Amino acid sequence: MKKNNSTKVKLPSKIQVGYQKEKSVSSGQLAFVTYKNEKGTLQKKKTFESWRDQGIPAQEFENVPTSGFYLNKKVQGTDDEMWEATEEFFSVFDPRGFEVEVSAKNVVYIIQCTQSILRGELEGEFVYAWTGGSSILLPVNSPEYKTLMKISQLKERNGSVEQDDLKVGSSYLTVTNETWVYLGCFDEYDYEYESISGRLIPNKKDEKKYYFAKQMAETEPFVIFTVGVIYKQLIACLDEELHVELKNILDELERNPMYSPIDHSKTIHEPMSLEHFLNEMTNHGEHNFLASNGKKYKVEINKFYHNEVSFMGEAKEEQHIGLFGFVRTNKVSQINTYKGVKYDVNTLEDVYHILKPMVEYLYLKNGKLYVEKY
Repeated sequence: MKKNNSTKVKLPSKIQVGYQKEKSVSSGQLAFVTYKNEKGTLQKKKTFESWRDQGIPAQEFENVPTSGFYLNKKVQGTDDEMWEATEEFFSVFDPRGFEVEVSAKNVVYIIQCTQSILRGELEGEFVYAWTGGSSILLPVNSPEYKTLMKISQLKERNGSVEQDDLKVGSSYLTVTNETWVYLGCFDEYDYEYESISGRLIPNKKDEKKYYFAKQMAETEPFVIFTVGVIYKQLIACLDEELHVELKNILDELERNPMYSPIDHSKTIHEPMSLEHFLNEMTNHGEHNFLASNGKKYKVEINKFYHNEVSFMGEAKEEQHIGLFGFVRTNKVSQINTYKGVKYDVNTLEDVYHILKPMVEYLYLKNGKLYVEKY
């Protein structure tokens, strides 16, 4: 477990324990530990009920700091499997009379926090917690547990952060147990597609919005989003200090078209290099390119027919006389045709010199580059 991710950890007040008879463990009983969520529903109920021995009554325990846990032995994986992806588990004796399996990663984290395992006994007190759907044995002296206790106390106070209390860069706890970083209150823009020009036209919303950032998962980048009303959404300020990633988050905000509108007057077109063009075709096999005449053309390599190269982007109207003399007009795509002229095409270099593809740089009103298109 990594630090600063405590709001992703669930710490229920009670645990539900189901049992199987197991001769290989010292207690004679191997346990499956789960909990009931806020709605009173047992997590992993189907797995819990199918796994446990129905002849042994399940038990409920208070999930309070408890000492006397013992590390017994590795129960899955061998030294020969050290290069495989299979996760290893260890058997741990719970002083309440049963044994559970914990991951090797969990054991390593326990060692980092406790500094001592004397004759197998894990030093200190522990509780059961859940992260990402998996149970862990959490040391009470760990930073995560201390943060979880702080969060629990804040929730019990039933507090609420008001808009005047918000500070840019501070981290806030939400009612859904998420951590949001406050970025400020600004205008917000959405967009409509203009079919004639093919452009996205910005529209400013009537009211300013509160901008926040959060991580969906620990290894993922921050996601920027807006909230119209914060009443009863934020419980408390978790950290008043500027978030360590604030500079990077604000850099992303500056490049977000929701925050600063696309300004088409700042658009720049530059010739695409032949190397760039060839790389795109090598990587994709087909691609739409913006030609020097401002139109899009699809360039394709037919891998099923001698790697034949072609491009399409123009259509010619053709009229057909149907039943009862009705005239029908169809648009027929023209292959290897540019500005109405049909070309002989043999190589990608031929296409490049005909279309003279361009790179389009779209900028925001604040001058930041939004996207590179071609």
